[in-house]
Amino acid sequence: MKIALVTHHVFKNDGQGRVNFELARYLAGRGHDVHLVAHGVADELLDTPGITALLLPRCIERPNPAKNILFLRQADGLLKKGCFDIIHAHGGVVSVEHHVNTAHFVHSWWQHSPFGARSEGVYLRLATRLYAGLEKKSYARARVVVAVSHKVKRELVQYAGVNGDKIRVVYNGIDSGEFSPAGRPAAREAVLKAWNIPPGKFVILFAGDLRHDRKGISSLLECLTRLEVDYHALILGSPAGSPFVGKALEMGLGDRITWAGFQKNISSYMRAADVFVYPTRTDSFPTVVMEALAAGTPVVVPGAKHCGVSELLQDKETALLVDNPWDARQIAGQVNLLARDQMLWQKLSGAGRRLAEQMPWRRMAEQYERIYLELLLRRD
Repeated sequence: MKIALVTHHVFKNDGQGRVNFELARYLAGRGHDVHLVAHGVADELLDTPGITALLLPRCIERPNPAKNILFLRQADGLLKKGCFDIIHAHGGVVSVEHHVNTAHFVHSWWQHSPFGARSEGVYLRLATRLYAGLEKKSYARARVVVAVSHKVKRELVQYAGVNGDKIRVVYNGIDSGEFSPAGRPAAREAVLKAWNIPPGKFVILFAGDLRHDRKGISSLLECLTRLEVDYHALILGSPAGSPFVGKALEMGLGDRITWAGFQKNISSYMRAADVFVYPTRTDSFPTVVMEALAAGTPVVVPGAKHCGVSELLQDKETALLVDNPWDARQIAGQVNLLARDQMLWQKLSGAGRRLAEQMPWRRMAEQYERIYLELLLRRD
């Protein structure tokens, strides 16, 4: 099959980009002719047999809405000339008829969410409205829409107007070789030494965008003030311009937190931590949670209403779940429970790892390939 994958970026260190990175590698390995329509593609894919990068020029960087409209028009023009057997888009990046469109985030839902776009500034509200419109048009032109979780499927039906019969759910995968408990003691020693953290601390890890509160950083800070364990928090993500660094100082948490910035070797940080706390307000299927599970690090996350990964989790069996990601008392209670109960820690570490091993990227890619073949057979 001659297959076009259409997305802005195909990089390993980006959730949506990683999906396309792994999908492209799998499809090329299966002998398909894969074309990546994108602004940027990982260097290691450029030399992979069976993969062609169709890089669109970056004529505009700001504002983002204008950049997205230009990308859509450029992609449409290229796809009309390409004679592809399968066109697989991701979100509102095309307006031509295509075969598959994967929804990683539903802007139509975010537009109406009380803690989403309505709580943001005028620019972001207008941008969200534009993205929602582009997505709706793209989904209407797709024969199959794939949701990365049942949470996303519900949002597509209720807010984006997609017919539920047209939607398939395909969970993203994880590389359980890259993210593994192997070498945990050495990784922990190296990370703690690098940041001058005493070895006896209970290490709490958070990773996410710190510019706003969508990932729940404010709830984490409140949680820290309620802990009954000798802890240190490692927070990954750029602190530049974040209001939460100053807030942490005001709360008296300055010496209990290390703001570690962006880290390429996040797998080492996953192995170094005792728990990964991620009180996200909403997430379709956060890769970072799967990475922690694969590394054998227990996670504290919201339930399936807020976090798509939690559809696969059970409280106190594979993870520690919280009903309300704003409830710092409940989050702290779960962390305190884990810190006190070594048997529970071991149970969750092993169960999370086993779950991740059942979710390889190949499994996801095989499901997409089956959808492609089904659509081709239906056409014939």
